[in-house]
Amino acid sequence: MLIVVGLGNPGKQYADNYHNTGYKVVQKLVELYSLKLKKSGKGHIATTYKGGEQIVFALPDTFMNLSGEYVRELMGKFKAQVEDLVVIYDDIDLAPGVLRLRASGSAGTHNGMRNIVSCLNTDKFKRIRIGIGKPPENIPLMNYVLMNVTGENKDYINCGIETAAEAVKEYVDKRDFERIMREYN
Repeated sequence: MLIVVGLGNPGKQYADNYHNTGYKVVQKLVELYSLKLKKSGKGHIATTYKGGEQIVFALPDTFMNLSGEYVRELMGKFKAQVEDLVVIYDDIDLAPGVLRLRASGSAGTHNGMRNIVSCLNTDKFKRIRIGIGKPPENIPLMNYVLMNVTGENKDYINCGIETAAEAVKEYVDKRDFERIMREYN
């Protein structure tokens, strides 16, 4: 069992926001595997199998700060263990498009991740962070992450989305997260 969750906010008005970078990776994976997302509880899922193992790609319909509610629901539905989970999300502490894969770790300043860690009572799950860069000095963080990605940042972040999808696909195929971390970090 593998559950891959891309964090973001639901709704067309958020589709191209910095905060929806994780969503875009899962959408790319659904496309790569020729799947369709279907409503499931507080989100949407697409499922496939690799070597007899179920792979679930998921997008929460909860807003970012309540991502943990959906992740907990999803894990219960599939009777998944925390080691079956990979969460993909944006990170202001990384330059646009830069990836960081980790087998566990703190939520940092990301409220969606804080909620997941709180709802699961652990930070021992895999994550892929995609850099979106820091906001300009005159723009508050909350406003920045809800802005549409434009200009040069868009090119870098789109490259990061593609690379993150490749990393997940490789993980699905080979199931060696340590090697994937060494290769993509």
